[in-house]
Amino acid sequence: MTRSDGGPAFPRPCDPCSCNGVRGSECNIAYDGMSLRDWFAGMALQKLAGEIGWHTLREHSSELSETCYHMADAMIERINHQPPNESTEAPAAGSEHAEG
Repeated sequence: MTRSDGGPAFPRPCDPCSCNGVRGSECNIAYDGMSLRDWFAGMALQKLAGEIGWHTLREHSSELSETCYHMADAMIERINHQPPNESTEAPAAGSEHAEG
């Protein structure tokens, strides 16, 4: 099974000059830049670095990068399996879904 990378983090419209004037779904020029998965992992890494410090981050970079990508994959999985009208807000403290 192929893991979804979530698509482009910052998609941009197809440039008609690059696509011979073709627009929309017929344009098959790939987006460049980072994926949403990379963006989520980077945001998780930024938070972890602030919490544990850069020195610890350097000492455990392999394990922490794996953790960040695991978190990113979980976020993409949540997005991909969320019903269209379901709220994306985190559960309130004390709710039945909050960890305790």
